[in-house]
Amino acid sequence: YNNPVVASDGNTYEKQAIKTWFDAQRNSTGSIRSPVTNAYMDLDAAGTMLVENKAVSSMARSHKEKLGEELCLRCQAVCDNAPDALGDEGFRIKGLVEAGADLSLKGCEGGNTAFMCLLQSRFAPDKDKIRFDLLN
Repeated sequence: YNNPVVASDGNTYEKQAIKTWFDAQRNSTGSIRSPVTNAYMDLDAAGTMLVENKAVSSMARSHKEKLGEELCLRCQAVCDNAPDALGDEGFRIKGLVEAGADLSLKGCEGGNTAFMCLLQSRFAPDKDKIRFDLLN
């Protein structure tokens, strides 16, 4: 989640996704059904009833930071030319990025981000394709 909200049906949604749902579902009477329960939802004057879900937001941010820390460790291992740092062809690094790792975390040596560490690392000629894939 980037911006989790709780709607009047009690469920948590990504704010932009539920607003898109509201826009698509609004009928001539102005009523909207829940995407989860299909029950009619209560609306406020603006036509929506959304409240920031701070608990989920905090959990998502914490999870992204944890993934970012692992990403930094793995990229630092690549930068340090650790044996088998790319034994999985960079699959785990790609997976961490796709899972939403915090890319702005400066946890690598010298206060660098994970990708800056990869940019500065020297890859063996046979690993250049992996480097290209990781940085794109």
